[in-house]
Amino acid sequence: MTNIDVRKPQWGDSLELVVKMRQADLEELAAIGYTSGLVQLIDTSISVSAPAYTITANGRVVCVMGVVPLADGAAIWMLGTDLVTVHQRALMRLCRPYIQAFLSEYKHLYNYVHADNTRAVRWLKSVGFTLQSPEPHGPLGSPFHRFDMRS
Repeated sequence: MTNIDVRKPQWGDSLELVVKMRQADLEELAAIGYTSGLVQLIDTSISVSAPAYTITANGRVVCVMGVVPLADGAAIWMLGTDLVTVHQRALMRLCRPYIQAFLSEYKHLYNYVHADNTRAVRWLKSVGFTLQSPEPHGPLGSPFHRFDMRS
């Protein structure tokens, strides 16, 4: 039986995430100019998020997620390992209440997702985000959907 847990990020979570990160998430990060220093990037993202969480399955990192407070709401983010696909249904059930809690705090959640990250696009739609048509985004001008949810 799989034991899924949600906890505050701990030392080493970012490294485990980077070492086992889904290829689509690595490609998405590269499309916005991040090809190195990923552990530091994730550690920084965790430190500026209010809150951030690590989701694990039997003690192994599935994903790390958070919301970064901004003037007009919050940027919601998630990066995952290949275990995201293995535990997709459990993750969807688990994340919905967290998304609603984030929304009650910030009233507007948004960010960008690489148009080629089809699993993430499908997942965002399934949990209730509205996606806009892809437009060039980031230093490479790669196609990204802006996604939003409002309370």
